[in-house]
Amino acid sequence: MGIRAITANMVGKKVIILPTTTNTANAAITSTPIFGISGYTKGTFVLTVSGKVMDASTTVNVYVQHSPDGTNWDDLVSFTQITNAAIGDGVYLAWLNPSQAASAVDRAVSDGALTANTVRSIHWCEQMRVKVVPVNFAGSDTITLKVEAWLA
Repeated sequence: MGIRAITANMVGKKVIILPTTTNTANAAITSTPIFGISGYTKGTFVLTVSGKVMDASTTVNVYVQHSPDGTNWDDLVSFTQITNAAIGDGVYLAWLNPSQAASAVDRAVSDGALTANTVRSIHWCEQMRVKVVPVNFAGSDTITLKVEAWLA
């Protein structure tokens, strides 16, 4: 099943949280926040990875975050860590449906600290963005990323 078949079967509002972005630097990237999403209660998040060239010590973490105020950002999704050996070019999915699992009622905000390959089953706030955290990017390291969501 190709990407066209996958996306054709998704329902809800499609939003691009991180437009196609190529990174060659060892600095965090945050996308421009999107608004108007607090009325949605579940989502399918799609990470597209392409053009990956990384040496053995380079890693990239990709987080989908939400915020009630645009200052305090909290991780919702942490995709599997991208390394030289793991996660090749391709499409990766994460599902968030807060009605299927209980979450802690009270906890500290987590900005770029959620364990890789983890989804928090919580309802999100009014703003959402993507945070990309590369480590040891140097020389010819490069990666192109895009994150979309189908919210329902």
